[in-house]
Amino acid sequence: MSHLKSMKAMQISRRGGLEALKMVELSVPTPTETQVIVKVLTYGPNPCDVLLSAGLMQVPGWLPAGSLPYVDGMDGAGIIERVGHKVKHFQKGERVFWTFSSTGTCAEYCAVEAKYLFHLSNKLSFEQGAALGMPFISAYRGVVFKGNAKKGQTILVHGASGAVGLMGVQIAKYKGLTVIGTAGTPEGIEVVRQAGADHVVNHREADSANKILKGERVFWTFSSTGTCAEYCAVEAKYLFHLSNKLSFEQGAALGMPFISAYRGVVFKGNAKKGQTILVHGASGAVGLMGVQIAKYKGLTVIGTAGTPEGIEVVRQAGADHVVNHREADSANKILSLTNGEGVDIILEMVVSVNGPTDQKVLKKGGTIVVIGTKNWGTMDFFQLNPLVLSEHTITGLSVLHIVEEEWKLLRHEVEHMQKSGDIRPIIANIYKFEDVGQAHFDTMGGGGARGKLVVSIANDTPEAMQS
Repeated sequence: MSHLKSMKAMQISRRGGLEALKMVELSVPTPTETQVIVKVLTYGPNPCDVLLSAGLMQVPGWLPAGSLPYVDGMDGAGIIERVGHKVKHFQKGERVFWTFSSTGTCAEYCAVEAKYLFHLSNKLSFEQGAALGMPFISAYRGVVFKGNAKKGQTILVHGASGAVGLMGVQIAKYKGLTVIGTAGTPEGIEVVRQAGADHVVNHREADSANKILKGERVFWTFSSTGTCAEYCAVEAKYLFHLSNKLSFEQGAALGMPFISAYRGVVFKGNAKKGQTILVHGASGAVGLMGVQIAKYKGLTVIGTAGTPEGIEVVRQAGADHVVNHREADSANKILSLTNGEGVDIILEMVVSVNGPTDQKVLKKGGTIVVIGTKNWGTMDFFQLNPLVLSEHTITGLSVLHIVEEEWKLLRHEVEHMQKSGDIRPIIANIYKFEDVGQAHFDTMGGGGARGKLVVSIANDTPEAMQS
């Protein structure tokens, strides 16, 4: 920079609006002993910059805006060019962001007191660095210093889709608070959700206060009065928190599928990290949950499906291998994937069809967990010889026999897996309320599953309601 004597800068020569801004040539600033000179790569305008230029606000002690003309801007991000001799913690070439530029940020170079300078991680862009400064400082002071926030409390960030609001959401989540954010547009609601808010409310709606008071997003199973209605009653033990990372449609795909799959993999299958599991009929709702739970538990997962669409959705769910169970040599393909040893566990969705194949591909001492069948009469699909000689275990699974300790573990696991992103319900189709009959028919249609079918009850867009 030593050869640079002048720079471009956006100067404010009089109080006013946009017409007061003018591009000028100025001398590159020289640092004092406590300042650094930074090459400005990004400037982050704040509302206070606009108010200052219009003469509607004063910031005592901030020199650039003290008299006219001055260079616009407080916040920015860039690379250090020169360092005052009393500055100890910053060096030339470092990535930084700042607030309160001593000479104004909206220029090619500016001077910054070292106490207003912060290192910028290489995980963030310079554009993101310029968005930190005043928004982070304001939000952190609001949440922690002024709000005296404590882990477990609930905070409302009113107007959360702006720069300070989004910082407030993220800081509050970092501090362990439950965060309710508000915004006034679908785009704003979505960005607040992406920032990590637990709940988002449209503050332009007349009943927004009531929605804030109502509380939490949930999903459930075993509704006491039936779910296919605008309102239903649910016993608290059958209720689970729904992460803001998932939509209500995805929440409706958890309940019974997650509970059945988790009990099959963990409680009945007694799965261990490093084992191999076959999810037979993996493209349906329970099967896809089984694939994701087994991967979460560290197993190698072989999934089966009967259509190209089903095979693709099982692969998307995370299966290590996918086999078409309608092909004649599917059993041989499964065995080849295990070097002929067979699988440790089978999660079986249609045992009346797949029972004989299951015994062929099950390792000695392995377990078949029967979740479903098309024939609820006699069980004549297993042969006793391999059952006894190979010490196979065949166990049924019914959600009617879940004990209290299981409910506690299920709640902990499903809520943790939502937050970690290890569970991602895949929705095949969303039906209107009046098309419930078609949803029932398609659920049992046998055309090849490719995810969960759900019915939208609310006339309003569910994700805009967030209540």
